[in-house]
Amino acid sequence: MPEESFEQMMQRYGIRLSWMKAHSCPCTFSGTIIGSPDPACLQCQGVGYYWDAPSTPFFGLLSWVHIQRTPDEPGFFTNEKVGITQHGNPTLTIPYTADNTGKIWTQASIYDAYVELDAQTRYNATLQVGGRTAVPYQQNLAIDPMGAVTIYSQQTNLVTTVSGYIVSGASVLLPTSFPVGTSYFVEFTASPIYIAYDKAGGAPHTRPFGGQVMNFPRRFRLHSLDLWLRARQPYPQGTSPNAMQAPVI
Repeated sequence: MPEESFEQMMQRYGIRLSWMKAHSCPCTFSGTIIGSPDPACLQCQGVGYYWDAPSTPFFGLLSWVHIQRTPDEPGFFTNEKVGITQHGNPTLTIPYTADNTGKIWTQASIYDAYVELDAQTRYNATLQVGGRTAVPYQQNLAIDPMGAVTIYSQQTNLVTTVSGYIVSGASVLLPTSFPVGTSYFVEFTASPIYIAYDKAGGAPHTRPFGGQVMNFPRRFRLHSLDLWLRARQPYPQGTSPNAMQAPVI
């Protein structure tokens, strides 16, 4: 359906909704049990997340269907050791005309990484003074210089927005007044990355019909491989695709 027609349909038959932005609460990494929210926290009230006030109402389409969702679509699950893990297994088709020379089509193979450049996604990351100070997803990274960092105060049992922090590439550094070991949350946006890796479709799907080399599109199955790909250091020290600068093609 054309974009204009779809939007007109939602405007006419949709329902009014308000958006409430979610935030990870820093209290989950500031108490005696690391990874568990503080029951005394007045910000999230022990839930681990808190939400902004409702936005201006807008029209959306809320439907109830009985079609089974595919497990390949973007999602997440909670790992008992590391927390939320991103998931997604898309299928990628590469035409011979992907670049002027056919190099991508010819050489694309297993373990290659692909950045979804126009798919900006909002993330939250837990960092620590004196520990890891770089966010894990760094392609097309955008960190607001104000209001993107929060900490949890055990004195007031409230979340506090940090001012005066420094954004240096993919690293976020707190002012020197914060002691070593202080955990803080950073909100940012970045583009997702996928790797050509699957037991079916991870290698290039070539089709040399009739014994000839023909330039049919090649198909891959991709995986997010979230834990494996998270950047531990900023570029150029980090070797993960998440720490590399996005290629310009």
